[in-house]
Amino acid sequence: MRKTGEPNPPRTVNRGGGGRTPVNYEREAQLAAAALRRGDLAEAVRISNGIFPDATGMVLSARDEEIAALLVTRPRILAMVSDENLRALQFAAAMCALGFGPSGMRFLPPDFKSGVAMDGDAAVRMVVFCFRHHQEIENAKRFGFNQVKIIGVTPASTLPSARWQACASCAGFHNTRWPIDDCPELPLAACTQKLGCRCVTVVERDRRT
Repeated sequence: MRKTGEPNPPRTVNRGGGGRTPVNYEREAQLAAAALRRGDLAEAVRISNGIFPDATGMVLSARDEEIAALLVTRPRILAMVSDENLRALQFAAAMCALGFGPSGMRFLPPDFKSGVAMDGDAAVRMVVFCFRHHQEIENAKRFGFNQVKIIGVTPASTLPSARWQACASCAGFHNTRWPIDDCPELPLAACTQKLGCRCVTVVERDRRT
């Protein structure tokens, strides 16, 4: 048993043959990225799950079909982004979802420009956000939820600067309720915040329907 004050043992990864070697995270990220680029999504997921066995959320349960869906996610908020730049953002988002984040900037080309008001890191977050929004809505439907409430960010009066405040579009959606089949896509397409949309949804049951 490890004594109090002793350093944590280095994390290892199984390389086959019964042996384990210390994790070189940069090398593993490069291997996962190479697997994604050649279309071997199962290998990218295998590498991720081998490094992050105790992770929560998508990383632990990641399947190649989920990563495949993320790689074709097209958020409406990024409608003005070129196809080439969108592919780069989708790739970076997939790498983040595999656990090699949290920032997607390191997986974007040097001097990447998104072509919209937000920077590359925020744009990557919007891809992941959109993917997870659609996933959560579909899961909610399966559990019988039929209504969605959209909640915006903290009221402007409590925020330190305009940088963190919601844009007019997001503020207009705050505390609105929608039938689950009519829920606007998040991130909101009309959001103009440079940090990207930060609205969230709360699923509910409207027992009147």
